[in-house]
Amino acid sequence: MASTTSWSFLDPPNRGYHRSFVTKISSNQWDKYTDCSLHIHYKLSVLAFWDPYELANYRDSYTFYHHGHSNLELPVVAMNSNGSSLLLNVALSGADLEIHVPFHLRYGEPSPDGHQSAEISMPIAFFSCPAAQVSGVDSLPWPTEFTTLSVSDERACLAIQSEPAAAVMISVPVGNPGDFHIVEAGTVLTMVACFCYLVVVFRQTWRRLYYNSGHAKVE
Repeated sequence: MASTTSWSFLDPPNRGYHRSFVTKISSNQWDKYTDCSLHIHYKLSVLAFWDPYELANYRDSYTFYHHGHSNLELPVVAMNSNGSSLLLNVALSGADLEIHVPFHLRYGEPSPDGHQSAEISMPIAFFSCPAAQVSGVDSLPWPTEFTTLSVSDERACLAIQSEPAAAVMISVPVGNPGDFHIVEAGTVLTMVACFCYLVVVFRQTWRRLYYNSGHAKVE
């Protein structure tokens, strides 16, 4: 199989809560896979998540199936430790493919060093082909999270040769537990200041309305 796959981040891996995978696939034997479907299997830790509504914008490039956490708002502390998975069915549109998969990072657990990190492994790209077409070639197991989507025994999953790549560490800034008392005090002072401001505004408004009402009665 003369296909290769590589991936990278659009943005530097240590900046921002909005990231993106870029998976590039090239081959000089695309004509051999006309009866096959191309899939990419991604896994994320609980620190990261996919937005299905955002992924829908890439419907011309792929369809997707999601497994795992679907809540887009909860921080890490409000969730269990299980991550999530994504399986793409990529449209074969040319010899060179560039697949963009955006994802986001959650607010992490407080840490004394002010950061929380997680590891993201390289995705697995594979073809699902008629078994008779690729007889004698070792077949990958279908991703266990998506067994309900698994194809029949008449098809085989063939891994695409990938360029060597190490797992990527992602990191997000988080609160320091040692600063909590300062944050709590600041929050209380802010709430009190807002309350006092509202009282002053309410009093000024009431006096203005009362004065205008009394003035109108005199006239």
